[in-house]
Amino acid sequence: MTIWRQTQKLSGPERLEVLQLLNEMEGRLKRAPIDESARRMVLHDRPASYWLQGPEGHIQGFAVVTGTDPGAGEMAGGSLDRDLLELVLASHPHLHWWTRGELPVVQGIPIRTLLMMGMQLDNEFPDRSAGLTIRPFDPQTDFDRWLSLNKLAFMNHPEQGAWNPQDLSERLSEPWFDPSGFLVVMDDTEMVASVWTKIHELHPAREGEIYVLWVAPEQQGKGLGAIATAAGLRNLQLKGASRAVLFVEESNTSARALYSSFGFKIEREDHLMLFER
Repeated sequence: MTIWRQTQKLSGPERLEVLQLLNEMEGRLKRAPIDESARRMVLHDRPASYWLQGPEGHIQGFAVVTGTDPGAGEMAGGSLDRDLLELVLASHPHLHWWTRGELPVVQGIPIRTLLMMGMQLDNEFPDRSAGLTIRPFDPQTDFDRWLSLNKLAFMNHPEQGAWNPQDLSERLSEPWFDPSGFLVVMDDTEMVASVWTKIHELHPAREGEIYVLWVAPEQQGKGLGAIATAAGLRNLQLKGASRAVLFVEESNTSARALYSSFGFKIEREDHLMLFER
């Protein structure tokens, strides 16, 4: 039986060891081993239900669970350990759990699918933004408007649509944040779209990601999504990224069609599973 232990707060050495484990896994897997929000909980020393495999100094596995009923959890690496699942279900009668890649061979109900799409950045992406201005996000003047439009654009998205001022502020202070990769599309003085890119420095090929992309709801249907996507891909090319990835809900057929038109292809399916005690 795999030995797991649980703690509500990581010690200083445990935090450092978990972050090191996540960094090592990212280099080995060539992808983020756990959702960004879970990693940020460790980074910012926030209380949660942390599950560790191995004693301090020899941590070999990590998972985090938040909430109560249902709880929401994920194991670093994206797999699902049966022993861990039984332990977590003992205190969470209803449990949402993210698995990365193929559906796990355990009893559970898939309730949501997130697609990772990727492409090589070996094409040119023409700028068709004539009459518009594409410029870097200015936290002094754009903060509140960007956050408001982000919430409206992702109204039906449980994570992105719930961002508050603290969520945005913290991401602007993350070590990976590059102001030149956070762009807004302006029609005169009106913000109509935005694309935010990031570079995964731990990825062997310095993989780029379209991190957040939206079009203001009242501006949709005008081709702004394609303009923002092209701007993001050009931005990643300028930074030397050889390929780009993004994540999109399987049910978002319009966004999938847009990304496919640029050459993105589905590379992985992540599943949110419901488990019940």
